[in-house]
Amino acid sequence: MRQQGERHAEAVALIHVAPEQVFARLDDQRQLAAHMTKASWMTLGSKFNFELDEFQGRRIGSIIRMNGRIAGIELGLDEIVNEYEPPLRKAWATLGDRACLSLEPIAWALTWQQKVRARACKSGLTTNCPAGRP
Repeated sequence: MRQQGERHAEAVALIHVAPEQVFARLDDQRQLAAHMTKASWMTLGSKFNFELDEFQGRRIGSIIRMNGRIAGIELGLDEIVNEYEPPLRKAWATLGDRACLSLEPIAWALTWQQKVRARACKSGLTTNCPAGRP
């Protein structure tokens, strides 16, 4: 059951390879976030830097830091891996105070499900906006 203000979006894709192959690629936080390390229209020409702890986002409790600048405004957030079950599931969420344009908590998850002759990879994003915000 969703809380008031909570939003959720997800995408599911059938993939005809072993979960280990795809999970290994998606489990690389630098590769997964590579689109944010290059200037783009979504970041107004800015780019972000990522710092990974010694576990590289591959263990429960691992910390991922993101920081950058958009239009002169310093932005950043810390994330923590809170579920890690290779090759079936990985989830992480924002941690503590954020200096981010999206000020609500955010949670991500990647999940595998066995289907007939194929596997489904589900990627989900959940945010929790304060009451009254669009």
